[in-house]
Amino acid sequence: MVAVAALALFLGAARAQTAEPKELQYTAESSLGPARLTIRPATASLLLSIDTAPGGRASIDIQAALLTTLLCKFLSEHSAPSRLFIAFKDTSELFQRIGGAALEGSEWDPAKGQPRSGTVGKFIVDEINTRHLAAEIEKGVASAGYELKAKSAEEIIVGPMGDGKSASVPLSGVVGFTATRLRSK
Repeated sequence: MVAVAALALFLGAARAQTAEPKELQYTAESSLGPARLTIRPATASLLLSIDTAPGGRASIDIQAALLTTLLCKFLSEHSAPSRLFIAFKDTSELFQRIGGAALEGSEWDPAKGQPRSGTVGKFIVDEINTRHLAAEIEKGVASAGYELKAKSAEEIIVGPMGDGKSASVPLSGVVGFTATRLRSK
């Protein structure tokens, strides 16, 4: 009995030494600068960052292409998690789309700078998902075998936007996405 317990402890220690690293980094060059996908295998979370010049922005098209390339590289070397959590450092173009959707739709009160019902975060998540405001990223992630959905919106800054700047809409924040593995046929 003691030998079995000792063997179990030894195997547990051996697994701990050969466990996956806490973070994996995948990089790719882009016209804007190096792109980095940081992956935390324990939480299946991914963060895409692009080292642009100060004040530089990356379009959603460029972010989608880089994410797809780096995600496919990761998946070619590791088993595919059933779900991923994805965040982006640059959400400026996405928030331009969200602001425009807020001004166009009936769910947002531009005078009050808040949704007509619910929270700002829920409004943002719903708009991204129903209007497909991140369609380029959705397509890229789908090509890697995942379905992308906005899951959370936090640290939202609401401010003036529009011609007379009398309308207040979401201007920036952090949006989290989940990518769920599509079933194989």
